[in-house]
Amino acid sequence: MRFRECAVPEGTRLAAFQLDAPHLAAAAVEADLPGTVPITAPQLARAAMARPNLVPERLQAFGDALTAIQGVIFKPFGVVPNTHRRNKELPELVVGDRFGPWQVYSIEDHEVVLGDTDPFWDFRVSFLVTEPVARLGVVLRARNKPGELYYRLMRRMQQRMLRDSLQRGLETLTAAAGAAAPPVQPRGAR
Repeated sequence: MRFRECAVPEGTRLAAFQLDAPHLAAAAVEADLPGTVPITAPQLARAAMARPNLVPERLQAFGDALTAIQGVIFKPFGVVPNTHRRNKELPELVVGDRFGPWQVYSIEDHEVVLGDTDPFWDFRVSFLVTEPVARLGVVLRARNKPGELYYRLMRRMQQRMLRDSLQRGLETLTAAAGAAAPPVQPRGAR
């Protein structure tokens, strides 16, 4: 899979959020869809969010512990860690409910918008699927100086996190489609 940086696609709900008020950051990545696997934005969002952190599988227990500690430390500030523990099943995508750590703002076959508003920032993440590409984008508004400082620490990782999440989602869906496909019969076999 080849990933490319791109602008937030015009005409999307994420673009509308970007244009609605000044923002600190806006970024997106895209990749060509696997040719044989039909993918919708809700499927991509679920696949990418099933394991949204970058912790290797063998260190997941450690990652779960860190997530729990972050939850305790940041709870008084109204901040929820942007990940979830691996043993916790994701709920259904329902507008107005939480999906993992984020609020669901809209669900369409071609775009799912998640995000949150907390004391430090207001952000939206968009999973967008339009033939022949899939895109993952984010728009972030800092609400105060601590939010700006945090972003300055994390900005170098933003494109990597977007690319890794999009890659994880596409690979998960492609692997699941391959596992669900009936085995190919050799020529002449009955």
